[in-house]
Amino acid sequence: MAHDGMTMYGPSGGTTEAPLAPLPAANTLEQMVAPTGASGTTPLPGNGRGVAMLKWAASIVQIMGYSATAFGMTPLNIYLFLVGLIGWFAVGFLWRDRAIMLIHVVAMAAMLAGLLGGGGSSP
Repeated sequence: MAHDGMTMYGPSGGTTEAPLAPLPAANTLEQMVAPTGASGTTPLPGNGRGVAMLKWAASIVQIMGYSATAFGMTPLNIYLFLVGLIGWFAVGFLWRDRAIMLIHVVAMAAMLAGLLGGGGSSP
């Protein structure tokens, strides 16, 4: 029996259809972009095209930083990493995601400490 990618087959070989649950009302586009209303719902931040562009740009810049490190292009690699870290911190802030903000603040602090401290070990 061929599988068309759209139909699910049950244990006896017969087809079953998996019902799709409707999205909760709080996830409608109007509620995401509307200001806080009388119902007390707050729109989800950072769901726009600008945030998507920011996270992709920050990711690409960080990948460029990894590449610059691999090819020994210092201090360009550090500057690229800092731009990427700041971009991803902004995404975390817009998403109100403390885990994303935390990891990028810690990474930024470590990089700045390395830059200010000389970044190397002495024999």
